[in-house]
Amino acid sequence: MIYSRRYSRNFIPLKQDSTKHNLDFRPSLGRCVIEIKDGKGKINIYAQGISPKEEYNLELIGFEKGNIKNISLGKFNVDTYGKGEFSVLFDPDNMNSNKIEDFNVISVMVKDNNNISSALVGYIGNEIDWQDSYKANAIINIPKDDCSCIEKPEEDDTNDNEENNNQNNNTSDFEQGLIDKEQGLIDREQGLIDREKGITEREENNIKVPLDEFENSLKERLDGLAEKEKGLAEKEKGLLEKERALKEGFLPTDDKELREKEMELIKRELELIKIEQELINREKELIRKNPTSDREKGLIEKEKGILEREQGLIDREKGLIEKEKGLLEKEKGIREKNKYTKKEVNNSEANTNHQHFKDMLDNLKKNMMNIQNMDNKNNNINNIDYIKCKNITMSPFVNNQENITWYRISPYDLINISANSWKYSNNPFIFTSYKKYKHLMLGINNSDDKETYILAIPCRYEKDFNLKDFKEFLPIDNNISTQSIENGEYGYRILDL
Repeated sequence: MIYSRRYSRNFIPLKQDSTKHNLDFRPSLGRCVIEIKDGKGKINIYAQGISPKEEYNLELIGFEKGNIKNISLGKFNVDTYGKGEFSVLFDPDNMNSNKIEDFNVISVMVKDNNNISSALVGYIGNEIDWQDSYKANAIINIPKDDCSCIEKPEEDDTNDNEENNNQNNNTSDFEQGLIDKEQGLIDREQGLIDREKGITEREENNIKVPLDEFENSLKERLDGLAEKEKGLAEKEKGLLEKERALKEGFLPTDDKELREKEMELIKRELELIKIEQELINREKELIRKNPTSDREKGLIEKEKGILEREQGLIDREKGLIEKEKGLLEKEKGIREKNKYTKKEVNNSEANTNHQHFKDMLDNLKKNMMNIQNMDNKNNNINNIDYIKCKNITMSPFVNNQENITWYRISPYDLINISANSWKYSNNPFIFTSYKKYKHLMLGINNSDDKETYILAIPCRYEKDFNLKDFKEFLPIDNNISTQSIENGEYGYRILDL
């Protein structure tokens, strides 16, 4: 780093280099400010979270082409709170025949005749691995006086002593009480710190589960939850189909009251499924946690107990729903029995002119239905030809294949197009799209000897679309790749019939 001799000011963060010099469980930290003005330099250092039990020295260290330079700035004093401040003047062009630019590491270190350890370190530029080289090449000594390049401001000891004496003489009982109270708070805080240290050490000594065993157990439990989630999804799909059938009148439930009761039970079951899915997500988060302390383990076990309790309430609600379903089926059976009993009584009554007329109408209705079914069978034979003649042709895509002709159709036209087309005539997704966009499209491909048929359902693109039969999507601008298409793009879900 290049420093301007006219004026420069650089901030260097100091971070923890060794945990053994920490005051407590929290990491130590600090900052260094190197300021140069009119050719004179000043270094200010502030640090906190350092244990006061050691004697620390400040060092500037430089590494260049394998050469190591180090200079001691002086002792760094730390109070009982783990805080320390340091300020010193220096000549940026004469630091033991070196310049300030020659140094790229600043360290708050403990030095003795046998070893060197660093409490805080800051890097002027990029971080480097410096300790091994420093220990191998640097001279280990504890400076008795500050370096000759350091200019310390003069201090008047006489005035300081007089001021201290005056302050001691003028200290009132009230101030002394405040001092004692503050000392008590310091002792209390130190006790809490020692307690936290003991807890931390005990947690570190606990035997942790090996990583392989933890990952295998995690995988098994997550796979079990995935299977449970899949079962809930299948159940939800079945309930939605049943609800749709009830709404559209496909199920033979003539009584409006019974139909409403069934709808209410389905609604309650769907709500329970959503709650169960939420519980599964919460359980997944708990499973992924690897507790590192007794406290974390206790919190996780407590949350697991809450989840089990909620699951028990859900199971209880399920039992009530099943009981209501049984009562509903019983009521259906009673009503059906009453209906047939009433019918038998009516049949046993003497025939009247009114009854003869009613029977005649019923027979006529049955005959008309048979005739209509025969017409439908005949029409279905030529259903494709009918679509080609009567339905409107469409050109929805930018680049349409010449061998495919698109016709506008309705869901009713799907009954007899191919062997499997009938099962899509009542599909909820197809009905919803037809209702929203007022059309479906049938593509007839004449490229082979035999015609093949393609169904196109209008919709907007969704990346998370999950209906397996309708996975393939073709945008209106069919030059767009499905990998780059965005949500909301108009197009068609394509299905081979």
